[in-house]
Amino acid sequence: MLPRSSTLASRGGRQRPWPAGGEPAGRRPAVAFAGVALLLVAGATVALLGDDGSPGSSGAPPAKTVPADIQWTTDAALADAAPGPVEAVVEPLLVAPEDVTWQLFMGVALPYSPTFGPTVVYGPVYGGFERSQSGALLAAVHLGVRYLLTPGEGWREVLDRQVLPGAGRDAFARNRTGIDPQAPPGTYGQIAGFRIVTFTPQVAVVQLVSRFSSSGVLQVSTTTVRWIDDDWRLQLQPDGGTSPTAQAVPSLDGFVVWGA
Repeated sequence: MLPRSSTLASRGGRQRPWPAGGEPAGRRPAVAFAGVALLLVAGATVALLGDDGSPGSSGAPPAKTVPADIQWTTDAALADAAPGPVEAVVEPLLVAPEDVTWQLFMGVALPYSPTFGPTVVYGPVYGGFERSQSGALLAAVHLGVRYLLTPGEGWREVLDRQVLPGAGRDAFARNRTGIDPQAPPGTYGQIAGFRIVTFTPQVAVVQLVSRFSSSGVLQVSTTTVRWIDDDWRLQLQPDGGTSPTAQAVPSLDGFVVWGA
């Protein structure tokens, strides 16, 4: 695992925006309530939990140096960012991204690609995803897992820097105490497939299918990411989860098979 001070530069020297400073501003006290863990796990992106249930390496491409004059984006800028011009919807990705490897994070297998991302690391924040369907797909998996499971106080940085402001982010910040990153094996599912529901250069809606090892159940959830200030950002539901629903499906028919 890379130390908290290590960083990765973006492709082609392009600067990647996150807020300034090593610690996020405006931390809020978390308040636990009964059932929050179940609510947020069901609504969040679910991914592979290792068979041994133990934390794994975060994994990352070889480290580079971030330019000293990198410009970090403020929280207010994220909230006020214009959506950009409307562009035509792109035909959905029908094959699994190539050049992808999988490595464990908190017992969850996450996809990594030198092309699609993540290519930037700032402490617990992994970003630098390509502005493409594959980049949005990998961002949806990483952001949906990291905002939920990053241990210690690191989840606050992920939340502040990679999750769009709104009621969902506020709800999650209040209730995060109820989430146990060291959950027993089988709590989180394995990524087994995906479907790109909608993609434009400004927004991507991705369905992710997860397989739960304890029961074999396949579950589909829907994640939305938006392109703001040169990277994909996670948009949460009002309850703090990523998906409005999480439903069982009988098979992977209609989805692209993909996973570790």
